Amino acid sequence: MPDDQFSRSYRSSSFYVLALIGWVALTLLALYVVLNLSISETERNFLHETAETETEVRQKLQTNEAVLSGFSAFLHAVESGDRESAMRYAAAATSPYPHIYMLEAAREVPATDRVRFEAEMRRSWEPNFALRDYAYQGARRWQEVKPKPSYWPLVFLYPDNNSVLPLYGLDLDSVPLLSQPLKDAWLWQRQSASRPFRLFEGETAYILFQSVPKVTPAGKGDSMRAFGGALTALLVVKASALRPHQIDRRDQVRAEFVVADTGDFSDIPPLFTQDAEPVHLLDTLLPSIRREVTLVVGPQTLRINFVRQLRWADLSGFSMRAVAVISLLALTLVMLYLRRHYIAMQVAEREHARAEFLAMHDPLTDLPNRHLLADRVRQALLRWQRTGAMFAMFLIDLDYFKEINDTYGHEGGDFLLKTVAHRISNTLRATDTVARYGGDEFIVLVADVLGESDARAVGEKLLSVVSEAVAYGDKNLRVTCSLGVALCPRDGVDFETLCHQADHAMYQVKKDGRNGVISKHFGPLDANAPSSG
Repeated sequence: MPDDQFSRSYRSSSFYVLALIGWVALTLLALYVVLNLSISETERNFLHETAETETEVRQKLQTNEAVLSGFSAFLHAVESGDRESAMRYAAAATSPYPHIYMLEAAREVPATDRVRFEAEMRRSWEPNFALRDYAYQGARRWQEVKPKPSYWPLVFLYPDNNSVLPLYGLDLDSVPLLSQPLKDAWLWQRQSASRPFRLFEGETAYILFQSVPKVTPAGKGDSMRAFGGALTALLVVKASALRPHQIDRRDQVRAEFVVADTGDFSDIPPLFTQDAEPVHLLDTLLPSIRREVTLVVGPQTLRINFVRQLRWADLSGFSMRAVAVISLLALTLVMLYLRRHYIAMQVAEREHARAEFLAMHDPLTDLPNRHLLADRVRQALLRWQRTGAMFAMFLIDLDYFKEINDTYGHEGGDFLLKTVAHRISNTLRATDTVARYGGDEFIVLVADVLGESDARAVGEKLLSVVSEAVAYGDKNLRVTCSLGVALCPRDGVDFETLCHQADHAMYQVKKDGRNGVISKHFGPLDANAPSSG
């Protein structure tokens, strides 16, 4: 019997061992399945994330090509010495695209015209203009331009702040890394690109080139002006600005960006590299996912190398399948809580939005109040400082409004104010602002005014709109207005001064009999119109 007991004990032990082995095998199989599922899901997410980055970068490269083409067409059409129009165009073309660092233009100058051209440029364009060369590689210093049949100096820079003003007159044909793409743009009649290099200001960038069709100068003197000869349009892309927004949100993905003027990346250093978060030693036991993308948009060839190291933390969600029921219950409780929290947040957001609206708008007319108006004026002043765009401020005071309040009560007066506010708002453009300044006074801010005649036309329109009868019950309320005008920068370059000038002009209208428009400079617009009483 001891042998039977030993045999049964042996069989039982074997069964336990087999069961244990089976459990271990199933556990390992489950872990293997979980690992593969984790890798598959991580790969899908990785592909999705890198595709978003690829799309953003491609759009930026396409934008570069389109903006440069538009700038080239503009240079073909602009007058030979119209620097102001070129500045305005460059500002409008680049403002939506922060990754575009600069727009530039270079023109060909024969050696026989060098002295006359430099003199004309110093006289009419840039006081310190002179042809020069800069060693971007090696010494990185200014040096004299060597004699040769022709030169390609920079004649236009936007933005032309103090840090880049020394670049006026830089002969691109004397810079080895820029000379070849400059020639290629004219040889092949299509856009070309330089290799990445350190700018004069110190940061890494690359440049796109596009030739501009030649135009015969209108006059004899035009050939010596900035845009009076063969031109090349340039677009400078700074490496740091080309960095996609998605990259900064992906701490687990390492990305390396390399830009080349051809498809050969062998001797070109990375434009920039985004490193991933450090991984633990145990994470290196898991595989990594790699993807290489090459984007070719016109002359721009960009290669992106993505690397994603799988981490043990990525497996945590799959290892919790044994507690699925508990997780489902917890999820139900969380969803109920989140629903209540979501409703509470929606209510709070609506209340907050209403509070913000009331803080910046008049509660009766829903027009901007003086706080929001001051901000709009500040923005208009900043735009004037950047582009020179004038704007006008109109101060409107309703004539004899107190009599309407006394006759029809505050309800009638409020109805009139709301109606007048609505009419003025519908008269203006979306870029203009009408604000209630207090009581029966309104201020209208009109952007991009061309001059006095333009302001005069707007004043006439406002005067006509306010003077229209307002139906109130079975009555027609009639009101006129006294309107004072101030122009920026002629009458002032700050909010207080412009308000004071407009207010002074408005009181002059009151003094002259009301129902008219006056500016400090162009005088009464409608001083002889019949008053409202």
